[in-house]
Amino acid sequence: MTTPHDEFQTALAFHQRGEFSVAERIYRALLKAQPRNFDVVHALGILLLQRGEFEAAEQQLGFAIKINSHFAPAHNNRGNALLELKRFDEALVCYDKAVTLQPENPQTLYNRGNALAGLKRFEEAVASYDRSIALQPNPPSFNNRGNALTDLGRFDEALASFDQAIALFPTYPMAHSGRAKVLLKLGRTEEAQQSQARAAELQARTPTAVKM
Repeated sequence: MTTPHDEFQTALAFHQRGEFSVAERIYRALLKAQPRNFDVVHALGILLLQRGEFEAAEQQLGFAIKINSHFAPAHNNRGNALLELKRFDEALVCYDKAVTLQPENPQTLYNRGNALAGLKRFEEAVASYDRSIALQPNPPSFNNRGNALTDLGRFDEALASFDQAIALFPTYPMAHSGRAKVLLKLGRTEEAQQSQARAAELQARTPTAVKM
């Protein structure tokens, strides 16, 4: 006879394979018997987030936090849902709480930078990206740092940041596109055109989401 723990592990296996409907059905059945089971509540929130149901994910993850407010990933994941909903102030509160609980998490610091950029607090966004990069250099942090620096008018630094993103991931279209924009700002028109052409070529070839 299977136990709730066994059922949860089965649901996780379906979830990890991308079989979201099956996983959700098991999660919800488990929650009927144990509505405050944190692991199941949180896992369902992540599933909803991954499926793009951001309003539902935010509510589900908020409930998870009510059950256990000391689990940093729950705050980070709720922040991600709020970020997708463009509720940047609320997302920042979530990320700040996650950073308080887990200060050395590069993904949360990167996400925090995105929320700050959404609020047009670009200096603080750059600082958050810098903290993330110090822990784990990665293309998205360098790319988004470049965008924030561009918005600050710090074009030479922005160009260096896009170049670092490309050095780590040469076929990253967004970094080539950002590089083109900043080269144009610097009056380097021919190089800008070359970078934009490269971005368009890469985007047409394989639109790839780059993750940390």
